[in-house]
Amino acid sequence: MLVHFPVALFTVYALLEIASLTRLGKQAYWFYVKAVVVLFGSVASCAAATAGVLIKPLFSGEPTIERLVTTHETFAITTVVVFVLIAFGYAVAWIRKDMPAIRLPGFVNGVSVFLQRTVVRMVLAGIGLACVTITGALGGAIAYSPTVDPAVSLIYRIFIR
Repeated sequence: MLVHFPVALFTVYALLEIASLTRLGKQAYWFYVKAVVVLFGSVASCAAATAGVLIKPLFSGEPTIERLVTTHETFAITTVVVFVLIAFGYAVAWIRKDMPAIRLPGFVNGVSVFLQRTVVRMVLAGIGLACVTITGALGGAIAYSPTVDPAVSLIYRIFIR
């Protein structure tokens, strides 16, 4: 559950970002829906990553398993970084939008404005979705087997064998 919650939220966020290209994206509430999903996903992903760090020593000893776990960890960290960047952009934009009395440093505002550009959000959401998919497949290979399903097998063969 701890691991699956951020995966689900990040996947939903990426789909919401794609849906932003429709009329939904023009609704005033749409910004807040996406912000809440990516912010909660980012917080939950930090807890899941911490759990992963704590159990990593259980998978030492066999070189292929160690490579699998290390690759999974690398993609997990990349996933967290990508979505935390997106969440940062939303958090600062939300503060600027609804709490104008709070003054943030110019650099922070500049980074947020950049991260809130549609093309930047779309690219980051796509990269994040690819990373969370690879991370999930490698996690499935760790928890069950590299042959648990065709997608897991394909990703395992690409990155491990």
